[in-house]
Amino acid sequence: MNLATHWSHGDDSLCWQVLRLISGLPSTERRARVISVIQVAIDDSNRGQEDAPAFILAGFMGRAENWARFADEWQKCLELHPPIKLLKGRDAINLRKEFGGWDADDRDKRLLHFVEVIKRHAFASIRLAITKGDFERILKQQKGALKKMYALPTVALVTRTIEFALDRKMRQTFEFIFDENIMSPNQLRDMYNEAIEDLPYRAARVIKGFRHETDDNFYPIQAADLFASYVRDELLALSQEREFHSRVYDALLKIPCVHVPLNAERLMNIRRRIQERLG
Repeated sequence: MNLATHWSHGDDSLCWQVLRLISGLPSTERRARVISVIQVAIDDSNRGQEDAPAFILAGFMGRAENWARFADEWQKCLELHPPIKLLKGRDAINLRKEFGGWDADDRDKRLLHFVEVIKRHAFASIRLAITKGDFERILKQQKGALKKMYALPTVALVTRTIEFALDRKMRQTFEFIFDENIMSPNQLRDMYNEAIEDLPYRAARVIKGFRHETDDNFYPIQAADLFASYVRDELLALSQEREFHSRVYDALLKIPCVHVPLNAERLMNIRRRIQERLG
């Protein structure tokens, strides 16, 4: 960032809104603060997962400035022949809509181009899966935060991400960017407020914020959707006791992954802690 240029910009400029926050810091600290935001792009694997057999969240972590470069490269991948408007994981896997008429080999070759872009700009992935049967049997309540299945997985994913950051002594703040179909704006706001209130100060200060984005306005959501779609296909294959093979998924799994386990044993432990807290 060329501060000599940006200091001369007017008070209403976007760069000045950042510079005014770091004007009292030495240059080494200014540089660290300006690029300090880690953005975590999260998507689910299917619209309306509340009625699906499993609830899946997945995505990628990257520095804000890396995502900016990622978007340019992603656009170039979209424009390859034959061009596609947006990458939708389910459409690609099922060879429908923009992938209608493609064969599996051509589909995989194109998707591997996208995966290479992800690998260059995201430093970690994150994934979570919770089966509806386990949730309803162990934790579901008639009211409150455990009435719906989305709240617990979202909190677990955010908490595990913060643990990941603290374990590695990362100094950056984390902004969580969810596809607009994950929770309503009010639910997302309440989730953020509860996270800030309930987490220890050291963990809460790592969270910069939660917000919604669309996959055509924030391209990392498309990458998250692709990953989530393959996570769902693998889970489905395992539930049907059949083998699952995909060179695209194999390539995605080469990115270091933060796994959020929410199996039946983990849910039982959560229920036990809730019961102990309530007496």
